[in-house]
Amino acid sequence: MDHPGRRRSEGGMVPNAPDLERFMAALLRCRLLKPAQQRQLFTMPALSEGNVDRYSMSGMMRAEADRAVVWGKTGSMGPSTSGVFATERGGRTVVYSLVPAPNDRAQMRVHLGRLITAAL
Repeated sequence: MDHPGRRRSEGGMVPNAPDLERFMAALLRCRLLKPAQQRQLFTMPALSEGNVDRYSMSGMMRAEADRAVVWGKTGSMGPSTSGVFATERGGRTVVYSLVPAPNDRAQMRVHLGRLITAAL
């Protein structure tokens, strides 16, 4: 869905859940990037150790859900937040949208952790 009045760096595009699921599966199953770029998806900078929110060199968020490592991206627009997380090879994916989004970052982290664990 295109929102011309909201165009910024992301181009004003607002994908739906099936679009995000297909994109994440293709990305994690090596269908979009060359091998060198694919490796960067999961390369963690040394500074990320010990941080609560951890991001790879590609900007993908790394999280642990029920002893499984998942990777994803989040985004917000107005009072809502959405995101997509998947297991490393794209075998399982969760796409979510929360309206309204929790204002407190720690509360959001706990809420998303529970959501991702339950879904994956």
